Amino acid sequence: MRISTAQIYAQGVRSFGVQQTKLATLQEQISTGVRINKPSDDPVASARILELEQTVELNEQFQRNINMVEDRLYLEETTLNSLEGVIQRVRELTLQANNATQDLVSRQAIAFELDELQNQLISLSNTIDANGDYLFAGHQSKVQPFSQNITGSVSHVDFNGDQGQRMINISQSRQINTDTSGSDLFMKLPTAFALNETANTANVGTAQLAPAHVFDTDNYVAGTYQISFDTVSSVPDTQYSVVDASGVTVASGTYVDSTDIVFMGISTSVTGIPANGDSFTVSQGQYQDIFSIVSNLSQSLRNPASGTVSAGSYTFGSAITAFDYTLDSASFDVDGNSVLLNADYTDLQGITSDIQNQLDIAVGAGVYAVTHNGATVSIAQVTPGVASIAPVVNNFNGNVDGNGGVATAGSSVTPGGISVTDYSAGADISFDVDGFNVVLDADYSNLAGVTAEIQADLNGTAGAGVYSVTDDGINITISKVVTGAVSTAPVINNPGGAGGNQAEFTAAIPTNGIDAINTFADFTVGGISVNGTDDSSIHSYMAQAILDIDTGFNKLLEARTSIGGRLNSLQNQSEDNEAIIIATQKTLGVIRDTDLAEAISQLTLEQTTLEAAQAVFAKITSSSLFNFLR
Repeated sequence: MRISTAQIYAQGVRSFGVQQTKLATLQEQISTGVRINKPSDDPVASARILELEQTVELNEQFQRNINMVEDRLYLEETTLNSLEGVIQRVRELTLQANNATQDLVSRQAIAFELDELQNQLISLSNTIDANGDYLFAGHQSKVQPFSQNITGSVSHVDFNGDQGQRMINISQSRQINTDTSGSDLFMKLPTAFALNETANTANVGTAQLAPAHVFDTDNYVAGTYQISFDTVSSVPDTQYSVVDASGVTVASGTYVDSTDIVFMGISTSVTGIPANGDSFTVSQGQYQDIFSIVSNLSQSLRNPASGTVSAGSYTFGSAITAFDYTLDSASFDVDGNSVLLNADYTDLQGITSDIQNQLDIAVGAGVYAVTHNGATVSIAQVTPGVASIAPVVNNFNGNVDGNGGVATAGSSVTPGGISVTDYSAGADISFDVDGFNVVLDADYSNLAGVTAEIQADLNGTAGAGVYSVTDDGINITISKVVTGAVSTAPVINNPGGAGGNQAEFTAAIPTNGIDAINTFADFTVGGISVNGTDDSSIHSYMAQAILDIDTGFNKLLEARTSIGGRLNSLQNQSEDNEAIIIATQKTLGVIRDTDLAEAISQLTLEQTTLEAAQAVFAKITSSSLFNFLR
């Protein structure tokens, strides 16, 4: 067969090219450390390498997710720790306020600190993470979850977030929650005194009802109450009434925007203009928010619920002066025993002696020790006796003499809550409003009956002018609408009569201990007005507040426990992910990486082969027919 010189050259060049390609591939594998640099190097292995690389990248993303969740959970844990400190301080202050040695001034100081702690609670509940997301807002992460608002006279905190919880993958088969529900943590604390407020869907006015709360645990009666408005009654003002589930009116009065509406130990407020027939319902609830608990606690220390008086420490006025203790007459009740101050006193000793003498001669009162320290009169029961049950007139506002007194328009307080016995008169009871006689001469089943009779008496009195008489279930308020002639003749106030269950009226609490107009002494128990509050009502409220605070504290502990469990899970999952990454990278290395010993040996072999081929080719190409013939 004839072989041309060109063919020999072409074949040799092709062989050299193939050999050089092998050398170049081996040199690249050695220099890069990677055996497969393109899919054509090994298609099957390339597909497997792609799968393994995706596994590594996915687990590395899981690791980044874990780091991000850890940062957020650590911030939540720090925030909850700060919240626990605030709640713990609230509890300490509540215990301090519950101490019988505290007076109104010291309790008001505690209330101011509670207000600051409330601000801290709101600030911490609105904590933002490094991404600008609110921790406790749910899916509404860019919306401030907790905002402080005022409806009527009630300040309250509203939740603007949602219940959503963001989940993030930390492995191929597992997700973890990055959030703590702000609604559950702050707004859903179970309590025995939770209340719900709902507006009638048929309301057409602009009135809004503020959140209601139990301010007087001793007189609270659980149930469903409806607040209704009447704008077309004969009285020129809008009237409201509160009825229970049986239709019994428990409170009524003239509606004033943003003033408190009080009934059955409950307080709320309405703002806006109600239309005729508009109504709201206040009923038992299940949950209360931590902000309301602290806010209501502060308010209760500033304005304690009404109560009765017993032996204790009494403070007279704001300073010891003859003016403070110059009075025509004033009376109060010690464990049911009447004490009447009916002379001019130049110092506290005169008051102390007078109280001691009257208690010494009171039948069945037991033995009392009455002392003073220059500012405070202390009344201690040494030997208990049989307490009297006959009510007495408590500090009626005006110039009181032995027969009775003169009252002026204002608020009269009926301590002890609403019951039939409070308003069942054994004999006629009369008192004077701006000189006009009002006679209570019937049995009343609730305060509304007393209110109605006073209104009727004033309406039927010539020259009295126009009066508006309302009540809120505890207070009767007498307001003069149109002025008329005023009489000055005094009338009998609460005579002895035959009955023990006579109605009892007390004057509104003066400011700073003294009614400067009528110059009668104001008496306080531990700094709290005798005719307003007794420590027992505060103790009852504080006891419930401590239970509610503990519930809130336990909620925080549960949340921290949950966060701790999630952080442990993240750490364990991070270790698992790292192990998967290492194992996958090891497999990937076996498939993809160059075996340097084998590659170098192969490179040497291929290089030797190339050199040998080149030498043979040189010999062949240098030969010719002439050389062969020679």
